[in-house]
Amino acid sequence: MTRKDKMLIFCATLFMGSLLVADISSVKVISANIFGMNVFIPLGTLAFALTFLATDVVSEVHGRAYSFYVLMAGLVMRFIAFIYFYYCIGDNNGFVFGFSTPDFWSSNSQNSYKFVLGSSMPIFIAGFVAVFISSLNDIYIFHYLKRKHEGKNMFWIRNNVSTILSQLVNSFLFITIAFANVMPVKGLIMAIIGQSITKFFFALLDTPFAYMMRNYAQDKTEWYKFWKRNFWLG
Repeated sequence: MTRKDKMLIFCATLFMGSLLVADISSVKVISANIFGMNVFIPLGTLAFALTFLATDVVSEVHGRAYSFYVLMAGLVMRFIAFIYFYYCIGDNNGFVFGFSTPDFWSSNSQNSYKFVLGSSMPIFIAGFVAVFISSLNDIYIFHYLKRKHEGKNMFWIRNNVSTILSQLVNSFLFITIAFANVMPVKGLIMAIIGQSITKFFFALLDTPFAYMMRNYAQDKTEWYKFWKRNFWLG
């Protein structure tokens, strides 16, 4: 198996795994003070951001078609997880179709289980819509810039521009759909701002990792030596 094949598998796994982790962890929202603003940030934000790193590397190394296939595979897995989680919740007593629960499974256990997975349902729907639209946007912008930059060393520009713009779209759609029923308008705005700022800084920080992953896939011998000039070329 070539390095290029290994990186494709790794990026596909990273994309799908990050989607599922983000769905469940986004049930919890934290408050943070950023530039004097008290903003709300779903804890799945960083996991969502990793999906853009994965699709950008696949786009750069393998092309648009492969990045689209990775996106669609991730959405299919997300849908399967949605159906399975809904099945696992069962009824109010915890009974799952065809099976009963043991005596030690208390009502508190069922309520806690339902709170985590049940609260994830709106997040699953919001994430499905947001990821589909924003990832398509990311792939389109990335390849538009790639055509414009042909023959130039500008991977860092298309990586950051496509990611930042697409994450803005993702944040607006995700927060609006997932939390419209549980947050006031001001809270939604603060959550969109908080998530967007967090993703912006993460997009800048993931640039060396994007180069490292691309260089590895392209069989460069010093693929991890970011302190050397050759690391950033090509």
